[in-house]
Amino acid sequence: RTIVRPPPTNDDECGWDYKAHTCRNSKHCSYQFQFGDLNLDESCRMIYPPPPSVSSMKIAYNQLIYDNPLLGVTGVSVGDKRFEQDGICLASRVGLERVLLESTQATIPSTLREAYDKTNDGFFVPVSLPLRTPLLEYLIPADTLFAVLDEITKLDYILAFPVEWRYVSFDNEKESAVLQPGNIQSGQWAAIEIFTIAGWVSDEWRSQFMQIETSFKNAGGVPHTGKYFGMGLDGNGLIRPFMNVGPQDVFKEKQKEEFRAYANEVDPGGLFWSGYVANTLLREMVW
Repeated sequence: RTIVRPPPTNDDECGWDYKAHTCRNSKHCSYQFQFGDLNLDESCRMIYPPPPSVSSMKIAYNQLIYDNPLLGVTGVSVGDKRFEQDGICLASRVGLERVLLESTQATIPSTLREAYDKTNDGFFVPVSLPLRTPLLEYLIPADTLFAVLDEITKLDYILAFPVEWRYVSFDNEKESAVLQPGNIQSGQWAAIEIFTIAGWVSDEWRSQFMQIETSFKNAGGVPHTGKYFGMGLDGNGLIRPFMNVGPQDVFKEKQKEEFRAYANEVDPGGLFWSGYVANTLLREMVW
């Protein structure tokens, strides 16, 4: 008769079924060889391991922030890895892009798994990513687009890539996000983005980001909160993102009240209440 096994709770409960030539509990376990495995049993791992506790996730995220204090300045961690990053940038300039790409892709599965085990999240900081790419994007009214582009063309443009833009239509009567930045109204907008490679241009890209962002703001623009915005001076005089953001610049008070009611309904314990927006723009909403 068939033996019904309870779902595994960790990798040690997976193991290899030598009769079936596959991992046991195939709905929950799969063959995932990692360097150092000595037998088939050790290579059987859970497909979706149980999430860590809330307290351990908070510890892991705090460690991530501690290990990468300049993450918001360069787009990736610096510190002890800076020499390694610059070496990879140099290697990519002499035609080794394919080797770099293949080596990075080969490590992504194990790196993601490690991040998932610690934080229940696939996010990870690629400390050796060849392209350190800060991005800044805004939505601006469509009829202001070419005036903004004209202002940018008058600058001594130093960024590594040209400006990207596209038209976007909003219809709030049909659909609208629960917490939509800038309380965007129905109509025609232009999504406009600037980006560069921090390791290949001088640090003056920060001041140019701030210059161009001023044009976006003057046009009535709304920032993309998943990218850089609010460029300003920190306490040491260094231009960094998120330094120049007022309490009403992204979300209005009415939006915050509506979102608080929604968050209380879907996440009453505040399990997912973390990150930049939660800790700064909505910091008064503490569970």
